Amino acid sequence: MKNYFSLFMAVLFLGFAGELKAYDSFSLVGVLKNARNRTSIDLTRHERDIDEQIKSVVKITTRDVLSAQSDQIMAQVRETIESGLDKKAEERLRNDFWDQLIHQVSSHYKRDDPLNEYFRNTCLELARTALSSTDVNSQYWFFLVNLAVALQTQAEKIEDPVRFIESYLQYSTILEPKAVSGFRVDDGYL
Repeated sequence: MKNYFSLFMAVLFLGFAGELKAYDSFSLVGVLKNARNRTSIDLTRHERDIDEQIKSVVKITTRDVLSAQSDQIMAQVRETIESGLDKKAEERLRNDFWDQLIHQVSSHYKRDDPLNEYFRNTCLELARTALSSTDVNSQYWFFLVNLAVALQTQAEKIEDPVRFIESYLQYSTILEPKAVSGFRVDDGYL
């Protein structure tokens, strides 16, 4: 039975001659939710790390504060806490990104839309929306434009665009987007 399910899934995702078969919006939403879960960062672990760093600050006694190493200790603690906060912010942005894609697919996707083109256009539309919002996150719109360019220039026609997006998220963060030109080379994608 498991082999039949695997065969069914392969037929569902791949059409004739290796080209992607069209998803219905319900199936594509499920695929996007799975991708969101695969690319998720463990926020609980980061929150625990931050709590541990705060506890270590509290343990610093007056004698330690007056020592020559107190500046180094406090700088290390601050760096660790800020790193954890950046990871939490990145995770929230990633979840927002996946949720926006899921919403767009459930609201606007049509079965016959070519997926690469659909996701590229959706990323460009989300970038326009991000730029016109009152709370402009300049890095988010830039990430979306870079992803759209990558989908246009580097995604193969037989490639699953959801996996491509996941791979791009492994290469680039939303808070600090990387140049599209290094995507295939830097991440060993080829």
